[in-house]
Amino acid sequence: MGKRRSTKMNPAPKMQDKKKDPFRMAFGEHVKSTREKAGLTQEKLAEAVGISVPFLSNVERGVDGVSVETLMKLCDALHTSSDSLLYGTPETSQLPRITHKLNHASEEELLLLERGIDLMTLALRYQQKRTGGTENDTT
Repeated sequence: MGKRRSTKMNPAPKMQDKKKDPFRMAFGEHVKSTREKAGLTQEKLAEAVGISVPFLSNVERGVDGVSVETLMKLCDALHTSSDSLLYGTPETSQLPRITHKLNHASEEELLLLERGIDLMTLALRYQQKRTGGTENDTT
């Protein structure tokens, strides 16, 4: 008779057994600092994203990573870009906030905004034509 093999599966690693990946740790720090700058608690952010508070806590501590879907939801809830969360790149433009607003606008609002942009573009071109293509420096 041969040796009998155990059919027991290895238990899942305990939380302290998980190795912290430097990338996950940096990402978690970026999420936490952005959340704090936005004045959100872990509870409020977790609710907005649709994840549990313990999971968000693990993300912020670099214990767990996130899916692309969760990354997108974090960016949306924090009104920031994925670059900001992934690389710690500071937001230097209004583009993420504008993009957030556009993503949540109705079709009618988008049409009105597009018309407004077209009118502003025409006005700027007209002004540049009148001034010979240079901007007036009033400083």
